[in-house]
Amino acid sequence: GKLNNIDIANYYFLQAIEYADKDVYNFEQKKAVLDTFGYFLVSQKEFDQGINRWRQSLQIKDDPIIRMRLNMLLSSEFNDDQSLTQLEMIDSNSLSIELNAERYDFIAQQYATRKQYSDAIRIQTKALEFIETAERHYMLGNYLQSAQQEKKAIEQFKLAVAQDRENKIYLAALGYAYSKNDQTAQKF
Repeated sequence: GKLNNIDIANYYFLQAIEYADKDVYNFEQKKAVLDTFGYFLVSQKEFDQGINRWRQSLQIKDDPIIRMRLNMLLSSEFNDDQSLTQLEMIDSNSLSIELNAERYDFIAQQYATRKQYSDAIRIQTKALEFIETAERHYMLGNYLQSAQQEKKAIEQFKLAVAQDRENKIYLAALGYAYSKNDQTAQKF
């Protein structure tokens, strides 16, 4: 049969690994091939194979970025709480500001998915400390709202709208938070 581009890419990655295996002195090249192959496999939704390639890479040399990507994958696709803990424990000095913010966004989303809103709020606040964006304020507002902290949610939605005044979702979230806050006030 006819091979598609994915099969062809797979073939060349496997050849690269084979050649890297023969060159016993050049671990960096083998690690680079395994890292890239892992990214490729994950992009093709071949999670188990991608995980195996990244684990092989980490055996050659620890790499906080690959460790971060691996733990994100394990946490999201396999609902693995241990990898969520591993993600939190990565030294923030070993990652760029952007990767730290992305890592904390991801962890907060995972906690929110598990309905652990106080943890989601704590971690999303860390993401904001690295890079402040309208999207991060909006997400923090959502977590606060889920934790019935309406006034704090309104403040976060206001900050999101202040940074992106034409975003319909932020505006709607702010309006909804005000309406919920009014209902909460009427109950007491």
